[in-house]
Order: sequence, then structure tokens, then C-alpha cells
Amino acid sequence: MDFEFHQPKETILKKYIDYYYTGSINKFYFAYPHYNNPLAFIKNTEVTLSKYGVDLESHENSVSKVIVAKKNVFPIYINPKNDIEEFCIVFKPFGLAQFTNSLSVKTETPVFILKDFKDFYIQNPSFFEQETENKINSIDSYLIQKLAEKNHLQHIISSIHHYNTENPKITDILSHVPLSLKTYNRAFHMNCGVTPVKFKRIIQFRNAIEKIKNNETNKLKEIAMDSGYYDQAAFNNEFKKMSHLLPKDFFKEININFQNNIYFKY
Repeated sequence: MDFEFHQPKETILKKYIDYYYTGSINKFYFAYPHYNNPLAFIKNTEVTLSKYGVDLESHENSVSKVIVAKKNVFPIYINPKNDIEEFCIVFKPFGLAQFTNSLSVKTETPVFILKDFKDFYIQNPSFFEQETENKINSIDSYLIQKLAEKNHLQHIISSIHHYNTENPKITDILSHVPLSLKTYNRAFHMNCGVTPVKFKRIIQFRNAIEKIKNNETNKLKEIAMDSGYYDQAAFNNEFKKMSHLLPKDFFKEININFQNNIYFKY
């Protein structure tokens, strides 16, 4: 799978979006837990959702759709049964919440169809026939229309960097936020798509991956402790839940796009 990576042109969108990427997918793969939300515009595709992932099949007469992967604490599969053309937006943790309220909708699947964006194809019927530059312009323009900044979330958004400290407790993080635990938890979940506790698990997992990848130490016990796990056994158990692999096997079996630290397994 070869992708082209781009940035939004509109400065305000960069507050909420890490990057865009374009390309096509044609291989079954697993994607691993991430604190961001990828949203994909997919061309003429039938979508079958399951408890652990999504099956995609392109048909000329199918309707183009918009799908979103939630912040999951387990790997999800993506199964394209033929070539699937996509344009993907990778939103920051609270980025998608600035454009839709659908993250508060309960779903039983790790991927869901975003109905709030169904008018995109009405406004841009020839989107997939455009050159990349024009696609970016169309996406930017559409997102500006949809943008409804939730300024009341600024305290919660500003609390995110505290999750990168060593094994933070939610009560410690709350000491930096003028909100009650109940209000914080409810607003966090509704607008981030996961609870603070699950978000913390994802951050720990991603931090551990980066430490292993960057060869900060070859001792898994040190990585476990530095990443906030109680001990190496707890680290191994949590890592296996979130990747279906032990830490020592992870980099033997997965592929990495180093430009944006995307990890996946064919």
C-alpha cells in the first residue's frame, strides 16, 4: 500500500488534523490502537461492519461512503476484497468532535459509517476523479463549512499532554483542570470517543512502541517501567491485548510507515 501524505491548506484545520493521505488499499491488514481518529472517504464501496473490523468491496454501482475508525484498545482488521480508493483524514484526539457529534453515538463495531458527512458527495459528485490538489481544496472547503469549534473543551484538550507523564492518575490530571471528575469523564468520552482510562492505555501503548522502535533500551523491563506499567508481566499482558503480539515479537511481524508512525500488519 503506497500513500501520499499531505497537510490541510487552511491553517485553522491544522489545529484539529494531523494529516491527510490518499491512495488505494488492496490487502487484508490489521491496524493498531491509536489516539487519533482516521476518517476515510471511500469510492463506490460496500461496507460490512463486524465486531473486530470492516470488510470493503468496491462496486461500480455502490454508493461512496465515509467511515471512521474509533479509538480502539485492540487491533482491528481492514479487509479490502478488491482495490479500494480512499482519501483519509487523520484527526487529532479531539479533532473530529469539532466537526460532528457522532462520537457520542454508541456503536458495537470499531468502525462506523459517518452519516453526518453524507452530503459531501452531493456537493462533490466528481471528487474521486479530481487531481490530488483539487481533492485537498474540496476537503478543506467542506470541513470549514462543518467546523463548529467547541471552545468549552479547551481545558480537556489542554490536559492531554499530562497523559504522557509516567503513569499519571486521572485524579492527578484533574488537578490541572477546573472540572469535576464526573463532568471531565462525560465530556471526554462524548468528544474523544473513549473514556480517559482507555485513552491513557492507548497513550501508554504508543509510547512503549516508540521507545522500542527508537532503541532507547533493549531491556523490555525498563521500557515497561518508563511507559508506566507496573512490571514487565503487566506490560506483556497489556501489549498482547492491544496488539495480539508480545512486545518482543511486535517489530518482527509488523510494517511501519516511518513518515507518520503508522503501524500495520498484512
